[in-house]
Amino acid sequence: MFAGSLQKVTQTLPLAIYAEFEVNFDVTLAISALLVLISAAVLISLKLTSLWQPSEQISSSRFARLSWS
Repeated sequence: MFAGSLQKVTQTLPLAIYAEFEVNFDVTLAISALLVLISAAVLISLKLTSLWQPSEQISSSRFARLSWS
């Protein structure tokens, strides 16, 4: 995981989780759940828009046509 920030200027969500871990564990869980929801939303939207293509598998008929010589 990459996380970087300028002190008192910017903060990424992973750094916010790290900073809140010892202060307020409930906030840590809430931010973590937010990251999971954002990740799930991105994956679902990519799947629905067909931008996320499954890898092409070689079918048995194509595999049989390959020349091994």
